[in-house]
Amino acid sequence: MLRDIFPRDEAERRMNLIREAVWTRASIDLGPEQGSGEDGERIDPVLDENGVVTAIRMISFDPPQQGKDREKGQARDRDDLFKRFRLIADRSTDVMWEIDLAARRYTYVSPSVMKLRGYAPDEVMALPVSESMIPSSWEKFAGRLANMEALVKAGTWKGFSEPLEIEQGRRDGSTVLTEASTFFVTDEAGRPSAIIGISRDISERRKSEEAVMSLARFPGEDPNPVLRTTLDGKLIYANEPARVFLRTLGKEADEPLPQQVNEVIEIASRGTAQWTPR
Repeated sequence: MLRDIFPRDEAERRMNLIREAVWTRASIDLGPEQGSGEDGERIDPVLDENGVVTAIRMISFDPPQQGKDREKGQARDRDDLFKRFRLIADRSTDVMWEIDLAARRYTYVSPSVMKLRGYAPDEVMALPVSESMIPSSWEKFAGRLANMEALVKAGTWKGFSEPLEIEQGRRDGSTVLTEASTFFVTDEAGRPSAIIGISRDISERRKSEEAVMSLARFPGEDPNPVLRTTLDGKLIYANEPARVFLRTLGKEADEPLPQQVNEVIEIASRGTAQWTPR
């Protein structure tokens, strides 16, 4: 993503400094940003309670020696952050968005929302955030926002949150399951003022997961004996009909397999298709 914003040399310089910040767990000043006049930037690693780096925070600032008005500089820095965010968002297939926390309304939605939900960005921004998702998802989302704000107020916010599954409505009346990752933006006083998010369609991933789970349930639901063994005769799995079958041979599932079953395993390992039961 850095190469989408900066020239190649500058992007590589920044990546090397980010690696150094992760390795040393210390903040690093980048110095004046290329093409931005006299503004400076700093890389801050975000650490958890065990001192492990969990995120990297990029901070723009006005060098004190320049004597500029700090509040104007911070406002400009936030505007610059949003410009970079939107530059990436406009090119992304995921939907990126920004919500004003006080108004609980979208202030930006990337163009890819049209493909995801069938609505233009302006249509989404014209409505409250609560109307962009089904009621149960809004309840989860509102609870997440309240929890994030409480953590910031208590000084225990780590700078990121776990992705949240949100079901959103489409123009055609259907819904789409998305996974939303969220991040706070703070004002000059350090208070949360907006939230930036990335939503990704996980409908196909969920279908794949459900298909795998369905296949995993199949042996347990099969009315016929199903056993899974190693080639050397160690039992790995047996459904209930298989356990009943083993008992008819005088064995329990936690005991060595009967000779008859071992013969089948040996034949199968040789690729022989025929077996005559005794």
